[in-house]
Amino acid sequence: GTMTATDGSIYEGEWKDGNQHGKGTMTFKSGSIYEGEVRDGGPHGKGTMTDIDGFGYEGEWKDGKANGKGTMKYKSGNIYEGEWKDGERLKGTLILENGEKYVGEFKKNKYHGMGILTDKNGNSYEGLFIDGSKDLDYEEKKIKAEKEKALAKAKKEKEKALAKAKAEKEKALAKAKKENKMKLQLEATCANKAGKASNDFAAKKIYESCMAAN
Repeated sequence: GTMTATDGSIYEGEWKDGNQHGKGTMTFKSGSIYEGEVRDGGPHGKGTMTDIDGFGYEGEWKDGKANGKGTMKYKSGNIYEGEWKDGERLKGTLILENGEKYVGEFKKNKYHGMGILTDKNGNSYEGLFIDGSKDLDYEEKKIKAEKEKALAKAKKEKEKALAKAKAEKEKALAKAKKENKMKLQLEATCANKAGKASNDFAAKKIYESCMAAN
């Protein structure tokens, strides 16, 4: 069905339970046109919104705002392709009309987070951005963090090696103690057998034979 509102906007498409729902076309008073999926009277799903000059957004929507993956072509000539959240750029690629290119994270539509900025001459900066500006201390922070990480790793490996050596030493001592105990028990057993011999020569032979057999 088709509905024309008092402000001159027009909706033509599918309906459900009295609401614009399904696939349809929304023509606004400003001249902008939305074509795609609709839910509860607004863009929701996949669709394209273009203004009277042909610029606009094509991609995923949620509750009337760009959400998910999509591409925006601005009147300025800039083009953004990537992820969106509540109508704002989140993570993707922005190509500016002046030839500059940014690939990375955004916050409130500004460069924010990790990214790569390349100028029209091919010079690039890769690192951290805060509120649209480069964090020039990032490299120093990165080197410091990597150094601290390496030291922590070396410390952990050293502690692990010491713990292993200690465990092996304790194991060896326990083994030696056990073997010594068994030897003393064997000597006592063999001495007891030898003590029953009729003479010293026989006792010696019995003792040596007992020890050798065990």
